Amino acid sequence: MTIGRERARRWQYWKLEPDHELCLASDEAYAEGFREVFTEAVRCRLRSAYPPGVMLSGGLDSSSVACVARQLYTDRVDEPVKVFTAIFPGLPQEQLAKVDEREYAVRLAVLCPPERMRRTPTHPPFRTMIGLIR
Repeated sequence: MTIGRERARRWQYWKLEPDHELCLASDEAYAEGFREVFTEAVRCRLRSAYPPGVMLSGGLDSSSVACVARQLYTDRVDEPVKVFTAIFPGLPQEQLAKVDEREYAVRLAVLCPPERMRRTPTHPPFRTMIGLIR
């Protein structure tokens, strides 16, 4: 999507090819192929006028992005990638147990040390986000 003063333009920049089959020689070749595509995808998203940040949940997806971003970014700039994790200190314990992934994020920080920033929100997260959007 491109938004200009006069109009907005929307277009599809990719095409899903469900019948395309990838045939490689070995499991190692598939793993290497994935690493190349994944690394390039992260590299493309590190292009910015500002230092990048990664929203880290502690899950496999965000952990992989954080580690690859850290490797790519610190190779170029002598500065760590900023990592953000959502915590919900005001939730009752039974709800917190369902959504709190701090344990996993802390484990990852040991393996892939980010710049550590800790801020405790003073307002419920969705109310704050809605206020920022308006």
